[in-house]
Amino acid sequence: MAVRTDITDLKMMQRQLQESEFKFRTLLETAPIPLVLISNGKYIYANEKTYSLFGVPDGELLGRETKEFYADPEAHARALALLTKEGRVESLEVEIQRGDGALIWITVSSAPIIYDGEPSVFAGMIDITAAKQFEEALLESERRFRAIAESSPIPLIITKQSDGEILYANAQTKLVLEREEVDIIGKSVASFMEDPAGRESRATAIAEKGYLDRDEIIMRLPDGTSFPTVHSLRSIIFDGVPAIVGAFMDITEQRRAELDLRQAKEEAEAANATKSQFLAVMSHELRTPLNAIIGFSEMMTQKVFGPLGHERYGDYAVDIHDSGTHLLELLTDILDLSRIEAGHMKREETVVNISSVVQECIGFVQMRARENNVDIRTHAFDAAPKLLADNKQAKQIVLNLLTNAVKYTTPGTGINIYWAIKASGELELRIVDKGPGIPSLDIERILEPFTRLESPHTSRVEGSGLGLAIAKSLVEGHGGRLDIVSDVGRGTEAIVVFPADRVQGDND
Repeated sequence: MAVRTDITDLKMMQRQLQESEFKFRTLLETAPIPLVLISNGKYIYANEKTYSLFGVPDGELLGRETKEFYADPEAHARALALLTKEGRVESLEVEIQRGDGALIWITVSSAPIIYDGEPSVFAGMIDITAAKQFEEALLESERRFRAIAESSPIPLIITKQSDGEILYANAQTKLVLEREEVDIIGKSVASFMEDPAGRESRATAIAEKGYLDRDEIIMRLPDGTSFPTVHSLRSIIFDGVPAIVGAFMDITEQRRAELDLRQAKEEAEAANATKSQFLAVMSHELRTPLNAIIGFSEMMTQKVFGPLGHERYGDYAVDIHDSGTHLLELLTDILDLSRIEAGHMKREETVVNISSVVQECIGFVQMRARENNVDIRTHAFDAAPKLLADNKQAKQIVLNLLTNAVKYTTPGTGINIYWAIKASGELELRIVDKGPGIPSLDIERILEPFTRLESPHTSRVEGSGLGLAIAKSLVEGHGGRLDIVSDVGRGTEAIVVFPADRVQGDND
């Protein structure tokens, strides 16, 4: 009876053991991570997740040595040495080669156990390939941007937002500040400023806005000298710490250039004032005798007080009159240009009838046009709009361009004057002649003062070379532009464009 009881107890214990083994095996097989049992350097158990991780068919892992799957044999030796020394491993990163040849990264955590009377190792694994790839990409990105920062010609500096401690400074920063890295990193950025108290207010402003642009800071060099800089500052997180990244530039030369420019401007203004005063005096002094010369020569040509005697005296009187008139026109042009350049040419703006301006200017040049056998035609100017402009200056613009066209138009041909409202709303006035034309390389040059092109045709034309320059300046003073379009042998177009906001609508 006792023997039967013993047998019964033994069977019960075996059943319980089997049930326990079944429970633990079920637990291992359903575990969410790969689990293995290693004895004598070989796998003696692996759950389903392990086979999936290693990329081998079920059952083919058992009996194989662990080192077979290590991508680096030296890494296997280090892992074995660590396990032998420590007895337990926590989150050891190793690279293994799957059955399909792919390389993956895993972390291994293991502990020693006794299995079937043999020293063994029970281990769990986690696939960290994605995390490793991300980490490597992050490191590569950091290396790339650090290389860019170090090679930047602009000084770059990163400081803690809290106390201004310098965390990073690139090579250009060290060069500009004339200090080695050991003398910069870890120091407060305020120690390099002429006004250290300003750092906290800047940090506060950046914390509120996130940035600060074109902030001027006086920096100090080791020898005590200072120099002006302009900074662009941004709020960032650097190594997990709220920080400020700043790019700055030495503006010493810029400040010097600004000072030189200011001085040059003052000197130019003083010179212009002197020139204007001189021209005003000379204008008065020269106009009086010139007007007398012109007046007396007119009386002589008209023989107001009787015959002059020899007929050659009449020819001389005409020459004197023409020369005096030319000098007076030249004097007027020079004075006008001087006033424009000095900014003394004031505009009295009113609503100007552009059609009346054109017709009046045609009347001024009509006699010269008839002498040159040149016909002047206008097109649809009865419907031309009105213009907000200085009436006198508007006449001078048109008159200068029209006079120029009459001078250079080939005899027997004509001049056409057009107007149009562009899609932009601007008013376009075009004076088109049939003259010899202008080479493309000379178009910009003829708009400069005292410029006259030399050619067989132009040699017979009188002029100061100021008409186009004055017209251009007056047009630009109204916010417009003067364009010259020309084709050698076919003629020239002078195109005046006034801004849309000056166009007042059609004439009634």
